[in-house]
Amino acid sequence: MAKKEIVLEQIQDFYQKIYSDLEEKTLNDELGSYLLNRVKSGQKKTYNKTLIELRDFDMSFLDVIESTYPALLKIMRDPKKSIRYEQEIVAVEKAKKVNSDTVRHLSSHTHLIKEIKNDGNVVPAKVLTTYAEEELAIYENRFVKSLIKRIEIFLERRYEVMKVSLESFEKHHLNVQNEFLVSGQVVNVQMDISVKNTFSKDLEGTKAQYQRLVYVRELIQGLKGTEFMRALAKARDVFPPIMKTNVILHNPDFQMCYHLWLYLDKTDGIAFNVNINEKNYRYTSIMNTDMNEIMTIAVASFLRSRQIADIVPSKLKAVLKEPKPIENKDISEIPTLEPSSTKLEDYRLNEFLLNQTARYYEANYNGLQRTGSSESESLRVIYRQMLEMLDQIYPRVFDVSEEKLNAMDNYQRLDYARKRLQVLNIVQKQKQMNIARMGKEQKKMETQITSLEKRIKLQEAKLLAQEKKKKEKELRAQATAEEKRIANEKAKKRISDLLQKKNAHEKK
Repeated sequence: MAKKEIVLEQIQDFYQKIYSDLEEKTLNDELGSYLLNRVKSGQKKTYNKTLIELRDFDMSFLDVIESTYPALLKIMRDPKKSIRYEQEIVAVEKAKKVNSDTVRHLSSHTHLIKEIKNDGNVVPAKVLTTYAEEELAIYENRFVKSLIKRIEIFLERRYEVMKVSLESFEKHHLNVQNEFLVSGQVVNVQMDISVKNTFSKDLEGTKAQYQRLVYVRELIQGLKGTEFMRALAKARDVFPPIMKTNVILHNPDFQMCYHLWLYLDKTDGIAFNVNINEKNYRYTSIMNTDMNEIMTIAVASFLRSRQIADIVPSKLKAVLKEPKPIENKDISEIPTLEPSSTKLEDYRLNEFLLNQTARYYEANYNGLQRTGSSESESLRVIYRQMLEMLDQIYPRVFDVSEEKLNAMDNYQRLDYARKRLQVLNIVQKQKQMNIARMGKEQKKMETQITSLEKRIKLQEAKLLAQEKKKKEKELRAQATAEEKRIANEKAKKRISDLLQKKNAHEKK
């Protein structure tokens, strides 16, 4: 027999014993019978309901992750690769392939020559060989690897929250209010019984949500053991802003992964609603009889403890009609749970925010140019706005605002001013480091521009030389053609002269 059935049987046995004794002694007692009749004559208001509160989590994030999972699998099974060419100096007998680079390298590194034979053949000791290797750790693959790690952390945090937040509540509540007269005096008796059960994984809806999260979590964890993730274990992760490479922009699978990255940026918590179900129970005649007996004992106990005797009349026999109990609609249950949204991530700088901020300043920049500002002036104004925004943000983040400083008394102001000075010094040093880094970047760009200008000049000179050579060739061809034309005309003239002489001779 199950535990629940055993307990219910024990309750039934106890109820039968107490009820039989209580009913017999109350009815056989003159005062007890009188009080019972007065209790029965009262107008009862009853409330007999069960309230069930169920958490309903917002699991829309699982739809997004599950829809992207096939794209992740497809990428990992057939990852993009690049060819990396490596060069190495090896013994000539180990060289598998040689090319023009091998010859050029050997001609400039004569110490690698073993001997030169009498017939002029060169025998090298070592040569430069070039071999190709497939490179898996390209940016797009590192992006996918970083995305999988983000998904895993994202799901793990929600798993931990749901694991301890699945509790729902079931409250059984009975309330009986009775008002009756004893010798013209109003007597109020109220019985209130409530039993609140806390249960977690017994609920099918919430359990299904939890199991679905566990399933998707296991799917993502399973990706960690793939050959793709093992090969990229030591590869650097990628961080925002995500580079919009051709593969990420145009490959449908990588597009889905990029959209998932943006979705994770925007989703920083997990929310749940509370569904409340009420179940009404009928206030039966058996329960009414039990409540009458209990109220009779309660009134007798109260009269005894307070030594109240004057409301009990000398004549106790009075049988009154018992009115029908009515449902009490004034009682309203207060839910234990409230809808909530738990914030789990704190994405200070992510792809979504970067895109939104960039669009804002890009619109301002384009707007300035449309109103007639030059490109340099527009750039200067927009960049100054960016810096001003940053200078407005950091005092609030580090709690060193000047407005707060001015509102303090001298003692508070001293400590706050010291903290503000410390932050200002750190910010100044960081800005100086940024300026130094920008100076290096400027020199790098200047060197790159100089190099590009030289390449372009060489390319233009080469094109000019090719054009000149082409024109010279065309001129030579024209001259040759002219010479041939003149020669042909001379030959034709000679033939014509010979024919004329022959005709003249024949006429003679």
